[in-house]
Amino acid sequence: MAKKTKASSSLSLSYEGFGGIGAKESHNGDIIDLINLRVCADGSLKKRSGYKAIYSSDKEIRAIWSGYIGGVFECYFLAGRGIYRLDLATGTATIKTSIPESSGKAQFFYFGDYLYLIDGSNMYRLRDSYAISVKGYVPLFGKDWDTGYPGQINEPLNILHRRARITYKVGESVSAYLPTMYPVETINALYKNGELVDAESYEFDPLFNTINISGLATGDELEANVTFAEDEAQSAARAELLSSRNACVFGGINSSRLFLWNGSTKNKIFSSLYVDEESCAASEARYTGAGPLYFVAGSSFTVGDGRYNVKAVTRHFDRLLILTDGDAWIADSTTTGLEEFPVMSVNSSAGCSSEQAVALIGNDPVSIGRHAIYRWTSDTDEYNECNAYSISEPISDMLGDSFYKNARVFYHRRRDEVWFSDADCVWIYSPKRDAWFRFGGISAVDFFDGDGEVGFSDGHSLYIFDPSLHSDLLSVGAESGREIAGELVSAICDFGYAGYKRLLQATLKADTQNSELTLTLTTDRGEVIEDTVIGLGYHDVITRRIPSHRFKTLEFRLSMRGEDAQTLHSLEIETR
Repeated sequence: MAKKTKASSSLSLSYEGFGGIGAKESHNGDIIDLINLRVCADGSLKKRSGYKAIYSSDKEIRAIWSGYIGGVFECYFLAGRGIYRLDLATGTATIKTSIPESSGKAQFFYFGDYLYLIDGSNMYRLRDSYAISVKGYVPLFGKDWDTGYPGQINEPLNILHRRARITYKVGESVSAYLPTMYPVETINALYKNGELVDAESYEFDPLFNTINISGLATGDELEANVTFAEDEAQSAARAELLSSRNACVFGGINSSRLFLWNGSTKNKIFSSLYVDEESCAASEARYTGAGPLYFVAGSSFTVGDGRYNVKAVTRHFDRLLILTDGDAWIADSTTTGLEEFPVMSVNSSAGCSSEQAVALIGNDPVSIGRHAIYRWTSDTDEYNECNAYSISEPISDMLGDSFYKNARVFYHRRRDEVWFSDADCVWIYSPKRDAWFRFGGISAVDFFDGDGEVGFSDGHSLYIFDPSLHSDLLSVGAESGREIAGELVSAICDFGYAGYKRLLQATLKADTQNSELTLTLTTDRGEVIEDTVIGLGYHDVITRRIPSHRFKTLEFRLSMRGEDAQTLHSLEIETR
């Protein structure tokens, strides 16, 4: 808990709205903790709703994703080796498929009309009831080569495989040799003037790396679909690429690219190349299920000098913000092709210490650094270190090293809140109110969108908040659960004038929902005064005269209990 500090001098405390934990209240009497109380848009405090367990597994839940696919809200998760589809309404989890043995964290991502999964050893594309290892775009390696000698490389090979397409236009110097440039392991198909050629009509010559075929004439057009022989360098590059565990999709509909990181080289990022619709269709026509993913040698880049690991990658307006555990970089999204991806250092201290600990508030990323939580803006020059500022000062004394190293971040769009996980609670930041509060009794290791409500995982079970619940249902199918206790805790309030005071009265405006509110006051002389009130329901104005012995300072705690969601609109404590 934060260190208690004395508030400014006055004979009364008046809260016509609340500013959150650590807010410097102009009306006297700072708040040092808000537990299970949400700071609403009008400044009132409302006890949070409950959450319920919807699924439990004896296997580790390694990844979870939710969102709209084809206009339908879907939710998928990976538990152990199994990929499940979760019905949020019923809590029914249906296994769709399984992947080969692997362990550790994984990530789903949506790209090019398909849902993918990357697990640190392979990448899979999900379709119906199966997951296939990603094949990737098959490049047009050679375009309109003549016979006899290879031409220029049109599209480099894809790191994901060794397949390629080569087209030829037979010139006046007719030759029976179709060059492939590299050794071929398999000729998958050969087409002549659009017709499939019988495999008995040609053969591959490994000495000259040519496909030998007779009967060609000037003007003939051919296409060879080949699989090149395995190459050690390509095999090593593929293994390094697929060791990645994190992904970020960046760009518009006509330029989307996939960025992968957190692999065997911790400061390296792999960037896919954009494949237009026509090229992708031509690839799919020859290799069903090829897909749009296209990684080539030279499209990866390293960040920094190797001292720091890449922890998070996200969009920042029209640029890519890359956060390591020591600094931050910006990459320009206008760069395409094979040249080195330009990354520029923009902040030498505000990085990200926990993996994927970043979320977007509109165009502003929020990230967890080593000792602070940062919000990134463009109020200043985008290459100025001032574009990151700490928003966590009000709660900094309450956050430990474990938080900075392990916290996850989630933006609750419907309520415009940013949620941060901690060991036994979640911290919540309201950008509109610039206010902090926290919800207790929650051990979240990951968050997900529950179709407008917040869902979270504790590693083996999935939970979702439900506005109709006023207790936490900790097991699947439970009908009764744990009480939610909301508490407001003040700093030491020094009334500042000479001599001792007596408490005169406390006035609360609240929606009590016929449940109890307890006001506990502790004076500097050790006297504890407790008063419990139960209102009539809505818009109660409750005034209590509370006798006490003499005091100079006091601190108070307001507790909300019961099976209802009480709301506190204002509080006034007057002394004399």
